[in-house]
Amino acid sequence: MESCKISLYFVLLCVTVCYCQNYPKFVETNDIANNAISLQRMIMDGETDSLLVGSVNRIYRLSSDLQKLQEGITGPENDNTEPFCLPPDFDSCEEPRVPTDNFNKILALDTTTDWIIVCGNVLKGICQTRNKDTLEVVKNYYRQVVSAGSSMSAMGFIGPGPSSNVLYVGRSYMLNTDTRWDVLTSRILPSTSNDNDAFSILSTVTTSNSASIRGDVDFSLQNPTFNIDYVYGFGSNGFTYYVAIQPKMDTQPDGPFVTKIVQICQNCAKYRETYIDLPLVCRGNDGSNYELAQSAYKITAGTNLADNLGLQNGDNKDVLVAVFAKAEGTTRSPTQESAVCVYSMKSIRGKYLEWVDACSGDGNLAEGCNWAAGNNPDSCGSGTLKTIVSTHMCYCDDTYAYGAITCGSLDIIQTAAYTSRDSRLTAIAAANHLDHTVLFVGNEAGNLKKLKVVSGTSALAYEDIAVVSTNPEIVQNGLMFDKDENYIYVMSKRQITKVPVETCEQYTECEECTSVNGVGDPYCGWCSLENKCSRKANCTGSSNGNNNRWIGSNGQCPSIEVDPASVQRGTFEKLTLTVTSLPETNGGFSCIFANLGDTSADREDPTSNQLTCLTPSPSNIPSPGDRGYVRVKLSLMAEETGQKFVSTDFDFYECESFKTCMACTNNNYGCDWCIFENKCSKDTSSCNVAGVVQGNANLPGGSDSCPHIEAGQEILIPVDVSKEYEVIGHKLPALSPQHSGYQCVLDIEGERSEERRVGKECRSRWSPYH
Repeated sequence: MESCKISLYFVLLCVTVCYCQNYPKFVETNDIANNAISLQRMIMDGETDSLLVGSVNRIYRLSSDLQKLQEGITGPENDNTEPFCLPPDFDSCEEPRVPTDNFNKILALDTTTDWIIVCGNVLKGICQTRNKDTLEVVKNYYRQVVSAGSSMSAMGFIGPGPSSNVLYVGRSYMLNTDTRWDVLTSRILPSTSNDNDAFSILSTVTTSNSASIRGDVDFSLQNPTFNIDYVYGFGSNGFTYYVAIQPKMDTQPDGPFVTKIVQICQNCAKYRETYIDLPLVCRGNDGSNYELAQSAYKITAGTNLADNLGLQNGDNKDVLVAVFAKAEGTTRSPTQESAVCVYSMKSIRGKYLEWVDACSGDGNLAEGCNWAAGNNPDSCGSGTLKTIVSTHMCYCDDTYAYGAITCGSLDIIQTAAYTSRDSRLTAIAAANHLDHTVLFVGNEAGNLKKLKVVSGTSALAYEDIAVVSTNPEIVQNGLMFDKDENYIYVMSKRQITKVPVETCEQYTECEECTSVNGVGDPYCGWCSLENKCSRKANCTGSSNGNNNRWIGSNGQCPSIEVDPASVQRGTFEKLTLTVTSLPETNGGFSCIFANLGDTSADREDPTSNQLTCLTPSPSNIPSPGDRGYVRVKLSLMAEETGQKFVSTDFDFYECESFKTCMACTNNNYGCDWCIFENKCSKDTSSCNVAGVVQGNANLPGGSDSCPHIEAGQEILIPVDVSKEYEVIGHKLPALSPQHSGYQCVLDIEGERSEERRVGKECRSRWSPYH
């Protein structure tokens, strides 16, 4: 006996796109042998639609398609680490200066002057201005703004100040290298009219209180490993915020660590009157915390998210999204376990107010920041804090000089919307499309994940793209949209890649387009009349309300039900078509019966989803043969586009063509089987009524009444040997007087053998056995 070898192939369906995508990219090729070289920051020049990129020893201006337009050299610079070896004269240097790599720490574009602000670690952390087009140096400013340590963090951005824009800076500190630690500052932007004050700290005229929080020297000497790492900074509703990692207890500088969010009032130059920080907690569903923020991004909530968060008209609808990692023990080192949390700024502000109100009324609450110079540890319990609450934490009157910053202990807790264990999440950005909010998350494996935000505590992944393969880690905050938010730039250590926010065209069926990986891509929908997956803006006529011309994610695809679902060959029938998600059109519709012809589809009620059409001419329908029916695709075509946009199977049947009871009755055609006449018929009026098996269409389960022989063991019939066999029959009709019994008929490969009466032997007249 021959055996058949069957091979099983298992196909893994994966949402990850291969590395071979032909995305535009820029590769950092400077000093390949230097492993310290890494891209640091990128910003968008909206006026020229170009990118400005800060690296180590270089800055670049790139076209929107990542072609290098200009290159500026920022290092190495001759420098040394002595705290008082100061530029530009270096008079107090005891040791020789050596070539030092310049890590870009701040990159900002001042649209008032069209200058780029570039700050790096060399020359004691100074800044310079450069022409944004040519990248040529305008001027160096010899004030320390960022840390001189290459590994120290810094976060700088331009935002509103008390009277004009300022440069907000948060930075870490390197003991024995930095001259002092200005932790947080607002600095005067350079211009042709205030060149001497450029990058100096903003201060008030009447008091010495300035727009700065300074680290305490004695504390730093006693706790040399204490530091604050600034992850992200942004403005919202009159306040500036920083997200930072620092020790949970400042007197335990080696951990454990937490993430805090700092608030500063923008219209006040007295930081010590308005500074408050609170722990920012991202908590998993299992109750464990993800302690270390890795990246953050501010966005205005989309309609769906705003509704879910309970944000009303008039509320601040800004939302902070952040990725966190669990700490390795009590250290600052992140693990692979990551999470995404979504915070409304309204709720964060509410926590600040709650803390200050509680602090003002209870002098025993833990507060104060031992690391900060000039801090008053007794501010809790002070009645003057009530004034801060009443002015929404932005009180800036010179009559009062509270001189006390507040490091609060009230946790701002949010449940993680998404968690990951496969690779540490390192960067995040967010965009709104239609009513949805979409998160783009990068990881250290070089992948870009896309998440659809369902609520403040739920985000579902629908796509995972492998973007970078060499030195793949996507850097902190290394995601940025182009001007129109059609593409996202993904920055890894040595590469920037331009990735489209959607690739709707890859989906060719409505169901896969509207439910990408079971979630749905918020950018993609089915353009019904054009039979394509696209953005709504790319679907003709879709902007005119909800007209079913474009069906968004998780929408109901067009489908069709036909009544009757089949017709007898040789007849004309009027069909009623009920169409789910019937699109509006500027023309009519036609019924297309494959290659058998087409007829007009009429819509009697313009608001109805029902159409009627006639079947094609009977002469067009071919004979079904022994199969009993002809099956065709019945499609609806929109005359406006000439596209068939929905289809279903439709049968033309012929009862007389069915040759067995089961084939005749086990369908929905309405055919019945005449047992004694051994035929299938639509009209059984001429059949013996005692031997009619009704079809399933006329009697549910009617085909179960067909006469049949019970399936049993295999029967082997020897050649030229008479032998008696027993078979068991079911549903055999009762014999009428004119019938003398049943016959045994053996059919071999379509040819009938001798017929023998039941009770006698059945013998094949075929000589060889087949």
